[in-house]
Amino acid sequence: PPRIDSVSLSASEVIPGATLTALVKVHDPEGQEVELGYTWHIGAHRFSGGGSSIEVPSTAKRGDMIRVSVKASDSRSTTKPTVATAEVENSPPVWREIALDHGARVASGSEITMHAIADDHDGDEVVITTQWYVNKRRVENYSAVFNTSDLRRGDVVHATVLASDGDLEAPERESDGVVLENSDPTFVSAPGTLSQDGRFKYEPKLQDPDGDRHFRFSLASAPPDMTIDSSFGVVTWMATEKHQ
Repeated sequence: PPRIDSVSLSASEVIPGATLTALVKVHDPEGQEVELGYTWHIGAHRFSGGGSSIEVPSTAKRGDMIRVSVKASDSRSTTKPTVATAEVENSPPVWREIALDHGARVASGSEITMHAIADDHDGDEVVITTQWYVNKRRVENYSAVFNTSDLRRGDVVHATVLASDGDLEAPERESDGVVLENSDPTFVSAPGTLSQDGRFKYEPKLQDPDGDRHFRFSLASAPPDMTIDSSFGVVTWMATEKHQ
């Protein structure tokens, strides 16, 4: 009969979707043509078909054993089966969703949240690490939430995420950038009261997260004859009998 010298399994990695090939060294003492027969199993389940290669099924999990049994036949006799095995390896996590969550308008003080989901074929716990960047420079923030209070108009925020099952990692992914818009100024002063002669004057003070210093002022509502300086915001008014 023919003689099978060796049977081995070849694959770059034994994970679901990978192709697994049986490599067989065989010879026939009489030099006859040899035909090979293959039987594949994963655990107790037998694969349909009997070629020299199979695709590892999507249902395979880490630790599952794949076995191939090979027989060699010439025109007169058949060998006993020779077996080779391979164990299904750990599969890395796979990204399912990556996005930055924020409001319709992002300005200084807004919060930006990294929304990232990764699946693990083997059911391993997945740890996701977020790294934030401002104007392409890394900042010391590894939380899923980024507060923009220290930023100004025009700054660009983006993040990268890494998913690990403790052994393997999914390829690092990078989010789109979010550009901060102009922030509203805030009044940090309050008007006083009328003087004894009925005069009123108010010089407002403001804070602006973007550091702006030039504002335009107007009165949204006011009593008759009250005026405001459009450049400096100084409000003046003289209360008289007609204003009672």
